[in-house]
Amino acid sequence: MEDRSELKDYIRSRLGQMKTVRARGDDRRIQCCAMLNHRLNDLRTPVTRRKLKGSVAIDAIQTTTRGIAGYMLSPSIRWFRYQTRGRNFQPSDLLYGANDWLELVESLQYAVFANSRFYSNTLMALADCLIIGTSYEMVTDEVADGGRIVYDCYSPFECYISEDGQRNVDTWFREYTMTADEAVSKWGDDCPDEIRQLVERKSGSTECTFVHAIFPRDKADVADVPVPASMSKKWASVHWSSTGDQVFKVSGYDEFPLAVHRYRLADGTPYGTSLADDNLELIMESDMLHAKYDKALAKQVDPPTYVPQSLKGKYTQNPGDLIYGNPETGAPVLLQTSLDLKGLALRINEVDAMVNRLLFADLFNVLMRQERQRTAYEVQELKGEGLVLLSAIIGNMQEEKLNPLVLRTFAVMYRNGLLPPPPEELKKAWVEGRVQIELDGPLAQTMKQYHQTTGYMQGLSWIASVAQLFPESMVNIDGDELMRGGATSRGLSQTSIREKADVDRIKKQQAENQAKAQQQQDALVQSQVAKNLGVDAQQMAQAQAATGSMPQQMMQNGMAGGY
Repeated sequence: MEDRSELKDYIRSRLGQMKTVRARGDDRRIQCCAMLNHRLNDLRTPVTRRKLKGSVAIDAIQTTTRGIAGYMLSPSIRWFRYQTRGRNFQPSDLLYGANDWLELVESLQYAVFANSRFYSNTLMALADCLIIGTSYEMVTDEVADGGRIVYDCYSPFECYISEDGQRNVDTWFREYTMTADEAVSKWGDDCPDEIRQLVERKSGSTECTFVHAIFPRDKADVADVPVPASMSKKWASVHWSSTGDQVFKVSGYDEFPLAVHRYRLADGTPYGTSLADDNLELIMESDMLHAKYDKALAKQVDPPTYVPQSLKGKYTQNPGDLIYGNPETGAPVLLQTSLDLKGLALRINEVDAMVNRLLFADLFNVLMRQERQRTAYEVQELKGEGLVLLSAIIGNMQEEKLNPLVLRTFAVMYRNGLLPPPPEELKKAWVEGRVQIELDGPLAQTMKQYHQTTGYMQGLSWIASVAQLFPESMVNIDGDELMRGGATSRGLSQTSIREKADVDRIKKQQAENQAKAQQQQDALVQSQVAKNLGVDAQQMAQAQAATGSMPQQMMQNGMAGGY
């Protein structure tokens, strides 16, 4: 194996730096995991698993996680679509065939997602993001080996990241362990000699530590290291084993293969702060109040008891037990407690309501049920107003999580010939970055419909009012664009909306048919007039051929005759 000392030095040095940066917030992240029973098996410091019973915060975070996942992306719905803009930002309708081809691509990608671990991984990653603040999902290209696209979600406690100048994550290190047997099974002959020797010595169960590093090729000074051509790609991929201190597998990626989703960015760190972190003190207060209530209730049901010294070792409160002693010399007395359980219960309800509201659980409870006490309009307004609060969360989720996953999947499928060839004009649009992803799931639709549909309806009402006062002003309204925009805002599929060129062709044909029908009607009228005047068809045809229309004198005679 070649000498790759520069790579080893870079990985060791860079890993140490990134560990220092992440360690600043790890105590807080571990606290969030402990309070919400999340990723506890991944923590190197043992944390006691809390009881789920009575924990409102755990129920709330699970409701929000499943609500966002279920309403944004699900194998049973179409949750994204591609949108294209022309070179001069004209609508994609003007790129003939673009919408139909993109919808076919979407269908093929949905099939790939449904036949993989994509949806289970995105659910776990979303929980990571909401509780820990950062999630890591990788799209691995194994199609070339006769396999399939593989989706993985890694523990945030294994991963370390850094950003570029625009705060985009461009460097990712993962430090993890596996047995020597697992390593040899995974990498075969690429595995370091020391690890293969462990297997040969029947010590394959030995735990070994590995680091997988992905970074921009031009970030590390390793240009003189002999590497395969794949590492000349934009992102380098290097595996390093601490057992034997060896770099043993070097390759690369055409695009960054991970979706690193941060809930909310904070200054001075590439890691995100979480929804749980933002409300940790309130979650802890709720947990403390529930614990106090359980303790107070237990005192009411089974209060402490004063017991005479003479009954020590003899007194019991178990039903049916016998107590030997002389009651006249002193009997056990129950301790009278005056606990304000009602006041404590009221405070618990207040705090739990705040937890449900701040963790968005109450919003998804509204989304997931139709309340009979409200009209459909009231429910729609309530949903729309509540979803405004999620706008920033959903926007960042699309930018850092969903867009990278969808575009990376597209790139892998396109390179491996799993997609039909696109129209030429669309190729140019894709290369120039004019193809964008638009979320199309129920949650995104509800948010979009609340804004767009409300705007359309209010706009139409206003147009109708103005048209009554100034009918000539209607020339300012493009009815076709109003129809197309309204249909799109309502979630109609692109295949159900005709291509703009087809609409123009149909309208032209309709105009021609209308003009022809009018000509036939005029000819019929003229024929009737001539007949009443006693002009035969041959004379009328000759007159029309000469003048292009019925002679004026014939028309005047016809009108004088009552026609």
